[in-house]
Amino acid sequence: MKVVQNVPPRVAGACYISGSADGAVGRIYSVPNPRATHETSKTPLLLNPILAEQGAYPLLRLDERRQELQKKGTELFDFGTGDPREPTDGKIRHALIDGVPEVSRYPSTPGKQGLREAFCGWMERRHGVTLDPESEVLPATGSKEAIFHAPLAFLHHSHERRGVAYGTPGYPVYERGTLLSGGEALPVELKGENGFLLQPEAIDPERTRILWINYPHNPTGAA
Repeated sequence: MKVVQNVPPRVAGACYISGSADGAVGRIYSVPNPRATHETSKTPLLLNPILAEQGAYPLLRLDERRQELQKKGTELFDFGTGDPREPTDGKIRHALIDGVPEVSRYPSTPGKQGLREAFCGWMERRHGVTLDPESEVLPATGSKEAIFHAPLAFLHHSHERRGVAYGTPGYPVYERGTLLSGGEALPVELKGENGFLLQPEAIDPERTRILWINYPHNPTGAA
């Protein structure tokens, strides 16, 4: 299937998709334009203005700063992203190895039934909350991806209430996911005199559609 031809000399390159007739399997190829000048081939990508305004991810800047100081021999105490330091239990590692099939296939979109039921059971035992595994649980690859994409399911530019409220200081992904979903970021300052707890009266009900609550809170440690 040929879909790229006669690329203008001012365009540095193009992409085309090759795959089966029904589009189920395919690859995206980048094709450099031999007619492009040296100047146009250096043209920077035009980013979404919202993404461009955000700048670098805060934790990325923090990591870069940490590496700079380490190169200078500075002794650091890292209170950063909270990566696990404990080794993974051997039973879990062996179960993962044994669970990998010879031929991997795409998983079902809602996730395995047993996994969703196990999660609901844990929530009920731990927090006394009853959930429906069919409609209230959706496994994700990680909390960052889930939090970032969640506003896409609930926000639309036509909504009068497009606000997403969250405590600050807090997780940067709340704001970024909101803005790139076309929503309005509504940070709520967490104050020491209130024990860094989110105060309900600080939420504007006329503007808020989503409220993120996360406790024990990072980075204050409030609970």
